[in-house]
Amino acid sequence: SLKTNSLQALSRVIKSRSESRFKIEFFGGDCRMVRHAAVLVLVLTLYAVSCDAAVHLPNVFGDDMVLQTNQEYGARSFIWGTASAGEKVTVSINSGKNSYLVNADQQGKWKVMLNPIHSGAKYNITVAGETGPSVTLHNVLAGNVLLCSGQSNMQIPVGYILNATATIAEADKYSNIRLFQVKPDTSPTPKEDLNGSWVINSAKTVPGFSAVCYLTALWMSRYHWGMSPIGLIQSDWGGTPIQAWMSPDALKECDEFNNMGAEEQVTEEEVGGPGTPSCLYNAMINPLVGMTVRAALWYQGEANVGQGRDAYVCNLQSLIQSWRDVWGIGDFSWVSVQLAPYKGGTSFVSGVRLAETDVRPHPGSPIDTVGAAVIIDLGDPSGIIHPHNKTEVGRRMALQLLHVALAQQYPNITFSGPEVKSVTQESTGNVVVSFDYADGMFFNDTHGCDLNEGCCSNYSAFEVSVDNVTWMKAEGKIGASSVELQIPASTKAKYVRLDISNFPGCALFNSAQLPATPFIKAVTAWEDQFLREEPARPLHGSHVASPVDLATPPMGFNSWNFYHCNIDERVVMKTADAFVSKGLAAAGYQYVNIDDCWQVNRAPDGTIVPDPVRFPSGMKALADYVHSKGLKFGLYTAQAEFTCQKRPGAWTHELQDAATYCEWGIDYLKIDGCGGRRNPHI
Repeated sequence: SLKTNSLQALSRVIKSRSESRFKIEFFGGDCRMVRHAAVLVLVLTLYAVSCDAAVHLPNVFGDDMVLQTNQEYGARSFIWGTASAGEKVTVSINSGKNSYLVNADQQGKWKVMLNPIHSGAKYNITVAGETGPSVTLHNVLAGNVLLCSGQSNMQIPVGYILNATATIAEADKYSNIRLFQVKPDTSPTPKEDLNGSWVINSAKTVPGFSAVCYLTALWMSRYHWGMSPIGLIQSDWGGTPIQAWMSPDALKECDEFNNMGAEEQVTEEEVGGPGTPSCLYNAMINPLVGMTVRAALWYQGEANVGQGRDAYVCNLQSLIQSWRDVWGIGDFSWVSVQLAPYKGGTSFVSGVRLAETDVRPHPGSPIDTVGAAVIIDLGDPSGIIHPHNKTEVGRRMALQLLHVALAQQYPNITFSGPEVKSVTQESTGNVVVSFDYADGMFFNDTHGCDLNEGCCSNYSAFEVSVDNVTWMKAEGKIGASSVELQIPASTKAKYVRLDISNFPGCALFNSAQLPATPFIKAVTAWEDQFLREEPARPLHGSHVASPVDLATPPMGFNSWNFYHCNIDERVVMKTADAFVSKGLAAAGYQYVNIDDCWQVNRAPDGTIVPDPVRFPSGMKALADYVHSKGLKFGLYTAQAEFTCQKRPGAWTHELQDAATYCEWGIDYLKIDGCGGRRNPHI
């Protein structure tokens, strides 16, 4: 028996070496001495040095994986691992066509940043140290990586949903999608690795994978990415509160709601389950830090409905910001799913929905590059918290990704339902609610309305209030881009709300079949509307100043080399802060310059439009912030029709853009030569 076990252990050693991951496994252990197996002492002694010295990669790196391309809004990808302290590590791409050298630090950790990789490229990557076996990753693809997290509605697998049979049957067509499922785990302290492995999407591998995560990827393939590779990382756990996914530092930012500061880390004995604060962040998120992703998808909140709106706003903002900070690749995009209708929910379900709306970008917001998929119409007829129509959830997530992550402006694709723009009271007393994305608005029953609070025939989507406490129904008359609410002339409405209930029976849609976002908004009185008018600015510059030579070369920071298109106002503000705090400004570095991708289109009057998701406060406000630090602010454009990243260039708008940039307070303009037609005289 001992001899048999010894041979089995040795065979596992040989097998492990053949897989380029050296481990000794005996009775379930890795590199463990087994006292009573004396015959193995010599084997263990011979391999002890190799076990310590061999390069090691975390489990998130493996055969069939996807690395993030830097195209569009992507960022550079990284590979990291461990070796002996000070050991030289070589990372070779496709048999040495590209190689990277790095020395492990005193803790044995090393990390390399790869050169830009192009979507669709295929690689074999070999990592070798000075001693011990190398590790080779086979069939690695370059594409887009999505991190999917949350609780049960994210965790629910493809095999559970409506049309599961058809979805699974066609999975073999999408071998460009690769799946990584993080095994559930908890920890009182941050872990360096986790359990899981990459698999190629197929009818055999997809049934147990997150439906929302997978279906979002399918819709992204149909809308934009085609058959380009997509890597999906699923890290979720049903029934868990947001606090479990937050780091101790993130929790401290919302201590008034969580009562736990960074110094109050839980111990092993105190981990009572997956709901323990930080325990899932430590075990299932921290090991992924550094894995470059295009975006994070988040479906959670059911476990936090008892805390209310303000608590969830604080926690979600803190979670997003803390994940982005530790990743260090810029503010990767974030898309949440608003909670679905829920028959058995408390009155706070709407509070979490409103919080998910509050976290989206707006002027002065502490966070940007965030979207939310609205599914107020997709409740399950049975009233359960887990709606089965995950296909439509995935489609709406993909529409948000097109806008938030890629800033796409497809003329035939609308990414959002009606979005409230203003609420005003007319002189007649009626209240007019104006909307963006309002084309073809109509009221329609929500799914399952007849079994819950009633449908459009006897349920009013709109309500008005004079005190934000007592609400009365208000019938709405739909106009071209507004809804006029019919209310008694004696009622001085102060607030309007839309679909604020656990299971609304009627929703407002646009022609894209997307529902309006639930809201509560104050009414602007009729006599106050005219106090907010702003003077119109000139559309064309009437004077161009003569060129002035700079006394010194422009010294500062340009966003392109590190962030590429993954740039936003928060990163710019932090960069300006760092110029001052680290002494760069005092040393003469004055310019904080944004390169390509800040602009998305032109307004009907031709004015250049910044990305409203990444720069919600606007360019003038951002320039003012940079100037407040004693620095100068610069932008990028191209003299042709398009920029290098296919954004609107200056062609035929040169004077208009110059006037706009002067109004914003831009100090420096980088003018590129990319992109189609151009003025030959410039």
